[in-house]
Parts: sequence; C-alpha cells; structure tokens
Amino acid sequence: MPLTDDTIIQSLKTCPKRILRFQNKELCESDRYKRQDIELVSEDGKERFHVFIRKSLELADDFSIGLQHIAIEDSERTVIFRCNGRYCPPDSADAVTPHHSEFHIHSGKAENIAAGLKAEAGAVITHSYASFDGALAYFMRTCNINGADRYFHDLPSPLPPGQSSLFEDGDEN
Repeated sequence: MPLTDDTIIQSLKTCPKRILRFQNKELCESDRYKRQDIELVSEDGKERFHVFIRKSLELADDFSIGLQHIAIEDSERTVIFRCNGRYCPPDSADAVTPHHSEFHIHSGKAENIAAGLKAEAGAVITHSYASFDGALAYFMRTCNINGADRYFHDLPSPLPPGQSSLFEDGDEN
C-alpha cells in the first residue's frame, strides 16, 4: 500500500495486529544497547510490520520503540510511528533538536515521504509516558498489537499512578 496519504499511514498504525515472530524474551545486548525485533501482521493478513526496540545500557531514558510498515510489493520499510526517550539533559539540548531532552514521538507523514525525507522526520514532545516501560505500554496500545501481554508480562500504565497526560489520545500523534 503506497504511503501517499496521512489517513493511510494512521490506519496502518492503528489497525489490529498480531505477533508473528518474537526473537527473544529478553532484550539482546549489542554495542551500547539492548535490542529486540518483532515481526507483525495485520489481523486481516494484508499488511506486514516490524517493531524495533532499542534501550541504552548506560542511560535509562535513552530508548526508541518504532513501528515500520513493510511494503508487500518490494519489502521497503518505512517508520510510521516511534516513541523515544530523553537522549540528553534539558540544559544540553540544542535549537535544532530540543525534543531530545524530553520524551517525544515521531509520526510518519506523507508530506515527509513526498519531500524525500524520513517519513517520521520531526517530533512532538509527549506527556503520554514517563519511562521506557510506560512508552512500551503506550506503543503497544497505540499500535493496536494484540497479544503483546503474552510476551511483555505486566505492561504498566504508560504513566505513573496519579499522573495524567496533558493531552487526550490523538492530540499528539
């Protein structure tokens, strides 16, 4: 399915999916990161996806959890949604990437693809999660991944008890 419209990208992000292949129960260590890769298929069997999970061994809030759509025609992978942590302290963020000091979300956009950019170029600061575990729960819920709890036991609420998001679902992505 060509990603020529934001409505298509949004429907791919939120369509019901199931896990086809789950590499390991534990995140594997490689370089300075723990890694996990998961293959998904839409419930109707028409679309394929890949989930990548990367978590720094050095910084608890340095992580990335992304959803790639895999084109049936040519197996091209396009990131359509990504939840990220904080890469740096607030006082060290630069003007080009101020979101790196905050939890943030990248969403695929047709205009980025048309312009030859990464689909997920640009980011929005989020208050929908406040940790790696919270981001993982938020990601699984937002991307509609059925059965994720069988692989990720005890997925928490995306936010700590008593903390509420400043945004309703859908306002950020």
